[in-house]
Amino acid sequence: MSTQPATTTRTRRGDLAVIERTHVTHSTATGRTETTEYTVMVVCSVTRDGRAKAVRDDRYPSDGHNVAYPQPLDRMLGLRNVLIVSKADIDVPAAIATARAHTYPDSTTPRAYESLDAVRDALRPHLVGGGS
Repeated sequence: MSTQPATTTRTRRGDLAVIERTHVTHSTATGRTETTEYTVMVVCSVTRDGRAKAVRDDRYPSDGHNVAYPQPLDRMLGLRNVLIVSKADIDVPAAIATARAHTYPDSTTPRAYESLDAVRDALRPHLVGGGS
């Protein structure tokens, strides 16, 4: 996985994006808690200079009523980093299916990954060439 912006390759629509976000919660019992999560999404809009501009969360099936809308990166709360995997290097539909299958216990609701290593392990089988 390469970080954005890449010097030799430009981000394209349809590339895979791993979104790193931080969530902060406050509680009187535990105080301030900060957690980082990683969500697998698809690039749906790019800038003229080849950087991701907006992503779409395709982990939820689109049935005509539930449609995944573009989410501009500059409006995403807690955004820390965007990692891009070229669609030439990974089977994007299979990777999204794997992310869709990563659900909460006893639920069908997809959840984000807890670490970048967990994302790498989940997506490695979908890399072109087997991802050794």
